[in-house]
Amino acid sequence: MMRLFAPFIRLFERIPYSFIALLARLSVAWPFWEAGRARVSGSWNIIEPRSSTMTMYLGGWNIRWIPYEAAAIATQLAEFALPILLAVGLASRFAALGLLALIIVFEVFVHPGPYALHGAWAALLLLIIKAGPGSLSLDHVLGRRG
Repeated sequence: MMRLFAPFIRLFERIPYSFIALLARLSVAWPFWEAGRARVSGSWNIIEPRSSTMTMYLGGWNIRWIPYEAAAIATQLAEFALPILLAVGLASRFAALGLLALIIVFEVFVHPGPYALHGAWAALLLLIIKAGPGSLSLDHVLGRRG
């Protein structure tokens, strides 16, 4: 039976990690970037979330251990900066760790439930944290480990 699958396995083993890592980085960066853009509703002022975003942090979400203004602005900054870093592959492991922290906070304190989606994102982020951003990244070009 193994002989039947051996050619396919050899073919799959030839897929470059740099391609997998790039796809992982872009696949996770995009929804976080979109979430950050939605919070400012067309504006580029990322340190001033719109009023409906502030309302979510004030009353709708179970984050009482940090001032809601600080939580909203920190999330806003993270959802803009970290996806950019991840997409271009600069400080990739740090960016992936930050986005993983956002997922965990969201699942624990904000809206538990979308485990399958967040689990898939977490797996991709853990791949980048463990193995790095690949050769198609600024970390690689700059000779850094990410």
